[in-house]
Amino acid sequence: MRRIIWSRIYAELKLWFRAAPPGMFVLLVVILIRMTGNMQSLELIFLDKMLYLRPPEQLDERVVIVGIDAKDIESVKQYPIPDGKIAELLTKLESYQPRAIGLDLFKNVPVQPGAEELARVLRGNTNIIGIEKILPPEEVAAHKSLSAEQVGFADLLNDEDSKFRRYLLYTPDPKNPQNPEKDKYSLALRLVNRYFNAEGTGLETGINDPDTIMIRNQELPQISSHFGGYVDVNDGGLSILINFRNHYQPFPVVSLRDVLSGKVGAESLRDRIILVGNRNMSAGDIFYTSAVPTQKLKGQIYGVEYHAHVVSEILSYVIDNRPMLNSWEDSGEYIWIIFWGFMPIALGRLTLSVWFNYRFF
Repeated sequence: MRRIIWSRIYAELKLWFRAAPPGMFVLLVVILIRMTGNMQSLELIFLDKMLYLRPPEQLDERVVIVGIDAKDIESVKQYPIPDGKIAELLTKLESYQPRAIGLDLFKNVPVQPGAEELARVLRGNTNIIGIEKILPPEEVAAHKSLSAEQVGFADLLNDEDSKFRRYLLYTPDPKNPQNPEKDKYSLALRLVNRYFNAEGTGLETGINDPDTIMIRNQELPQISSHFGGYVDVNDGGLSILINFRNHYQPFPVVSLRDVLSGKVGAESLRDRIILVGNRNMSAGDIFYTSAVPTQKLKGQIYGVEYHAHVVSEILSYVIDNRPMLNSWEDSGEYIWIIFWGFMPIALGRLTLSVWFNYRFF
């Protein structure tokens, strides 16, 4: 009996050693290709498609965009919009008592008339956050009237296919990388911080991951060097994967002229995060994504909308438990790949039917 059992085991192993090597070779090739990053572009395209195919989501009314469009430029009869008109807009918005205002317009150079008025408004309202650009190849300073706590960088990170999926939340100051007090915070993170500060909640260091941010015991999942489909990615700071809100118009959008003419109700802006930015083609503030449907620009959204998506993502994660995009560790991912690599080999041995395996997979 024992000899019969061992002979069967030997015959089975002999069959496996003959049949399994082609499948194992393919599995090994797939793992090597993925480890070298040659599947990164395909995985990112698949990610975009899966995000695009999600059911539509509700409008996030906590984030409001004041978009400066072509008709606003026509009504003002000047471009860039003069500082005086921006000061008037900010003053009007402040009267509605929002939690924070993000000014997604570079204001390092005065645009007359009204430069002095704008400087006075920025100094007098600490919940207004302006922008700067800190990453190469070109740096742009923030408005001189803004304190360091009123400035967030607006740099966005693109992948090799020129699509934008990541968002850098903070990074060491390129000029003072060894001084943590000089760390740079993004526009979205500054706005989120102001929003939760109004409720007595601040940003904390993560417990499970001390290199990330925690808000109300919710840690933001950061992108590591090997995160999902990414291989050897290094953003130089804390970055997250953008979980775009899937809707043709995910946030309320009003125009500059609507606000100044009083057509926007106070209740629709009170306690909101307001983002002011360009929504016109002439500004060139356009970025590429295939992850969300768009109203007019195929595969493109305005820069102010990118920041709005990230603000909404973090608010929804902390308040509504809407998941942020996360990934397994490398070990978990490769165990998953190996499992599905061995599955067809084992199934083929058990069924001994090519036609069944073809239909199954």
